[in-house]
Amino acid sequence: MSITSIKLFVTYRIMTISSFFGVLVFYLVASTEPMNWGMQVLPAPMRNFWIWVAGVTVFFGILSWLSLWLASRTFPDGNTLKAEEIKPIENIAMPTYIGMFVIALEISSGLEVEKSIAVLVLLFILWGLFERVFYFNPVWLLFGYRFYEARSEAGNTFTVISRRRNLKGAQAFKNLRKINEYTFMEQ
Repeated sequence: MSITSIKLFVTYRIMTISSFFGVLVFYLVASTEPMNWGMQVLPAPMRNFWIWVAGVTVFFGILSWLSLWLASRTFPDGNTLKAEEIKPIENIAMPTYIGMFVIALEISSGLEVEKSIAVLVLLFILWGLFERVFYFNPVWLLFGYRFYEARSEAGNTFTVISRRRNLKGAQAFKNLRKINEYTFMEQ
C-alpha cells in the first residue's frame, strides 16, 4: 500500500466519522440514562455528564475541521467543471441528517445501552456506505462551506462543496479537488 492510498483511506474515514459524529453527540445529549458504564475510565473532571458531552462536542468540531483540512491537502486538485445548472442542496441533505437525530432520540429513550449501540453501529455502517457518494457534514456550514448540486453539459450531476454563496445559473469551477466520482471541493 502506498503512502498516497493510506492518506486517502484515512481522510475518507475521518470525513465519514466526522459527518456521523453529530448523531452520536445528539444520542448522548438525548440519553435519559447517562452512559455510566463508560464514565469510570474518564479522568475525574470529565465524569460530569455535561462536561463529557461538551468535550465530545468540541471533539466533533475539531474532527470536522480536521476532515476539511485533510480534504484540502489529500485529494487531487486542478479539476475543472462547467455547470449548466446549480442549486443548493442543504435543504435536501438536512432532512436526512435530522432523520438520523430522530432515530438517535428514539433509541436513546427506548432501548438498553447495548441495543442502542448496536443500532448506532448499524446506522454508521449504512451512513458509511451512502457517504461514499455524498459527503455532508453540517458543521462545515458553520465553517462557511455550502453544498451545491451541479449539472454538467452532459447531464451528469455532481456535488460541489464551495465557500462561494448564492451560486446560480451556469458556472465554471476551476481548481476543484476531486473527493470521489460525484463530489468535488472548490479551493
